[in-house]
Amino acid sequence: MARLGRGQPIRSRVLRQPYRADAQADLGVLSLQTVFPALDVVTPDVNIPLGVLSLQTVFPALDMAIQQPATIPLGVLSLQVAFPTLDVEVPFVPGSLITMDGEIEWREALWSPLNQFRPQANLEGWDDLPGLSSGNAEKSQDHGSWPGADFSEERYVSATIQLRDDSPTWVDSLRAIRGLLTPGQDETEYPLVIRTRGETLLAWGKIKNRKIASDLIGVGSADIAVQWVCSDPRRYSLDEVGIHVATTGTATNTGDVPTRPRLRFFGPATVPRVHAAGRILAFNITLLAGEVFDVDCRTGDTIVGDVDYVPLYSFSVPIADFELPPGDTNITYAPDSGGAGGVDVFWRHSHL
Repeated sequence: MARLGRGQPIRSRVLRQPYRADAQADLGVLSLQTVFPALDVVTPDVNIPLGVLSLQTVFPALDMAIQQPATIPLGVLSLQVAFPTLDVEVPFVPGSLITMDGEIEWREALWSPLNQFRPQANLEGWDDLPGLSSGNAEKSQDHGSWPGADFSEERYVSATIQLRDDSPTWVDSLRAIRGLLTPGQDETEYPLVIRTRGETLLAWGKIKNRKIASDLIGVGSADIAVQWVCSDPRRYSLDEVGIHVATTGTATNTGDVPTRPRLRFFGPATVPRVHAAGRILAFNITLLAGEVFDVDCRTGDTIVGDVDYVPLYSFSVPIADFELPPGDTNITYAPDSGGAGGVDVFWRHSHL
């Protein structure tokens, strides 16, 4: 080894990259994309596609003071995302506002002893037997008549609602109930729901008459007499029950009179038809795969896609004649061809 001066060796120098006391590491943008499945709401049928969730998160620069090479563990990334409230419009469920005896629900408004619209104890026509249209035929040369089938006439229901609102909102309250008790411009009937002694039943009706006593209006009170007319005299359970029939099934009507069901046929099927209580309901239509055909035996509506009228088959009974009598009823589904998707049958228990 060469020596200089006093014979001290010359040490070799290894040049290293200098350490930085301060450093910043930019992590860039985190982008997540998550596809949510559609929400399936059973009743009513609603699909809400949420689309693609896209998150972009910019990490702040990391400020580090280091003296030597180091590994910096970033730990676990935790994201919290608040979704905005979903605004979903669904049909109003009749009877959903009623919680106690003596309450009346009409056109999505509740009249209750607990609010300013208080039903009084003079409800009439709700539990009464409607008038009967006799099918008897007089005998021309004998006493009495030949017996025939009797049919119930329309039902009339009357009640008195006491408006109590001794406040500046009196006029608003009066106008609100007047608006609910004004006859409509067409044949539309609305759900009338009444609870008496723990039993809540539903009928469809229209306003027939109203009278507003004015003797106590000056002290914030008025008795409002209202009368409804229900073209269908039957009263129904709030809950609609149902079964799926692949080939055969049993429907149970716990009421005391026949009820008219709703039907939902699934394609593919040719001439979809059902047998129940000695009657056949059949339609002259061929359903394609994926098509859904809805029939309402109470209203007579028949809807498939954009088509709102489907003709009956030649041997079918009228839609309104297809009923489920009280008790158990066997139902058979037998289209001409297809029909693997079956038919759904829905009904409400029916009472007079």
